[in-house]
Amino acid sequence: MYMKVTVVPIARSELESCLSRAEIFYKQGKVVRALASAQAALLHCKREEQRVALNIFIAKCLSRLGRFDESNAVYRSLIDDKVYLPPVIMGLMHNNLQLKKDDKVSKNMHLIKLFV
Repeated sequence: MYMKVTVVPIARSELESCLSRAEIFYKQGKVVRALASAQAALLHCKREEQRVALNIFIAKCLSRLGRFDESNAVYRSLIDDKVYLPPVIMGLMHNNLQLKKDDKVSKNMHLIKLFV
């Protein structure tokens, strides 16, 4: 005896779809594709928290691609918007270490001390 099964598609927003692709691509090491998906998701963000999280992810992707100055620009834009989350400060510090900008690393350390 066979049962008839009806498959109902799950309604997903474009934002959720882009986010899922970005996460999957990043985990697979396809960082360029992850970056593109995250930037597409950013276009569909309506909430500030989502925008901040996506920008941190984008900066992380840029850093992983060795595009440290571009990554720093994203982190600095978040700081300009008064976002002082640890991933932002730590991301800046990581990038500046990679760029061998010791003066900026010490400034990043000062910011970290303010949080602790």
